[in-house]
Amino acid sequence: MDTHTTRTTAAVFRMTPEDVAEVARIERQSSSTPWSEESLRYEIGQPTSRYVIAKMDGEVVGHLGMWLIAHEAHITTFSVDTRHRRMGIGGLLLWESMTQAINEGVSRFTLEVRASNVPAQNLYRKFGFVPVAVRKRYYAPEQEDAVVMWIDQANTAAYRSRLAAMAPCGRVEGKSLSSTQ
Repeated sequence: MDTHTTRTTAAVFRMTPEDVAEVARIERQSSSTPWSEESLRYEIGQPTSRYVIAKMDGEVVGHLGMWLIAHEAHITTFSVDTRHRRMGIGGLLLWESMTQAINEGVSRFTLEVRASNVPAQNLYRKFGFVPVAVRKRYYAPEQEDAVVMWIDQANTAAYRSRLAAMAPCGRVEGKSLSSTQ
């Protein structure tokens, strides 16, 4: 798969151990319970994990992690640096990750999102996620509810066409997600 860029020329790459400190910084900005550097290092080494980063001008500006289990993908962590939000980077990360997972045989996606995070929920709806449940007091320490969202049948021709139509605009880089920076 080619790496796509946003209108701000961010590019997506597979996360490496060298990226972990910058990803952990974004985690601390974005979450009251951020993933630790140790957890991120562990995750990128697991065969069922897919972790990617977005870079702009050599700086990590976002990341997304998911677990692939059988034909399902669970998005486990996803955030964009606060200085680079609302620039299409989140959509780029989601599009690249979902496209790659579908190419690996995934047919269903799930995630949890804070009930108060309406911009994220709107992005997920754009990609076809639908809310199916609420996990009460899921996010600690705030005890905020999580909205559980799913996409079923993501491996159909109809969904592949939908995803293809959402391909990020911009310059196409000549590297794949299996490449290193």
